[in-house]
This record gives sequence, C-alpha cells and structure tokens, in this order.
Amino acid sequence: MKRKNKLLFLSFLPVILVFLATFFLSDQIPLHNDIFGNVTRTGSKYELYIIACIICVTGLLFYLYLNFSKIGNDQTSNSNSSESILLICLIFLNLYLILIILKNIFSDNISMNLNSIVFIMIGILLIILSRRIMKVPMNNIVGLRLKWTMTSDKQWKISQIMSARYLKSMGVIILANTLFNNSKYATLINILILVFCSLLLFVKSYFDSIDRK
Repeated sequence: MKRKNKLLFLSFLPVILVFLATFFLSDQIPLHNDIFGNVTRTGSKYELYIIACIICVTGLLFYLYLNFSKIGNDQTSNSNSSESILLICLIFLNLYLILIILKNIFSDNISMNLNSIVFIMIGILLIILSRRIMKVPMNNIVGLRLKWTMTSDKQWKISQIMSARYLKSMGVIILANTLFNNSKYATLINILILVFCSLLLFVKSYFDSIDRK
C-alpha cells in the first residue's frame, strides 16, 4: 500500500474506532485531566467523535497536500522522508485515540494516568521524527520552517540537522522524566521542557543563520 493510501486509511480509521468503542464504553467518560493527572471534566462517550473528526480532517489535509504539492509528486528519498513524517504523525494521532479508548474501557487495570501515557508517546514521537527530519527538503509544511531557516537550501539543511538533535534530546528527557519522576509535577516539567527547548532551538537557529551570512 502506498503511503498516500495509508494516509487516507488512517484518516478514516478514528471514526471507525470510535464507532466500535461506543459499544464498550460507559455513557459518561473522563474527557479532561489537569496537569496533575486529576480528572476535571467528564462527558458523553460520543464526544470522542470530535477527536476522531479532528484526526480525520488532519489526515485528509495531509493527503491533499501530498497529492497536489511538488513533494507529493517527487519520488526522491528526501520527498519520501516528508511523506514518512506525515504518516508517522497520523499514526501517533490514531494511537492517542486508541489509548484514550483503552484507558476508559480498562480503567480498573490501567493505573498510569492519561498525561503520562501522552508524554511517553510524545517522547517516542520526537525521537522517531529526529531520525527523519534531517532528510526533509524545503517545503511548506514539514520541518523547522522559519524565515531565517529558509533563506537557502544549505541553511535549511543545517537547520534541520540542528532541529533533529534538539528533537532527540527533548524526546529522551521527556521519556526519562515521565518514566522515573513519580511526583505530581512531572507533566508540568514536561511542558516546561518542550517550551524551553523549542525557544532555545529557535534562538540558536536564528543566530546560527546570522553567523553564516
């Protein structure tokens, strides 16, 4: 199955998953946690269709982009890396929905709170993306797309390599914090890690582009 067809399949999969899950879920399920993992809102199980539709629309936008962009019509390995990144992101969105469903169906058997599960997924996703992003050509959707990183193909390549290092570091730190930090502040620390490292990457890429002029 081609990557584009996989994107199309994964776009509609969430709707099918939620439809099947409604037969097993309670009428009222937890729908929001605070940063400490406490449930702050419950609602109808049918609200999961909102998440499913968001994932579906996201996947369809990816699909349309690949069908009508230059990257989508290019068969080079670099273009395939861009397609792989979009596919990986959509797979993880589907996994996120699956975990929400399983967490609610088997709530008595899954002790880990949803925030921890989400950040474990984010950590793994960042590490996987770090291996792909270095090969991504300049484009309109994937990569570290800033004004100063898109001044030339050379600067773009350098910026993506730098971005890959930061993504990998963030992924490893977030995984370690989530798995080994049992305090109620683990989620808050993960958010701060994401914000701090992202800002550091933007600033570093900017000054790096100035130094190369």
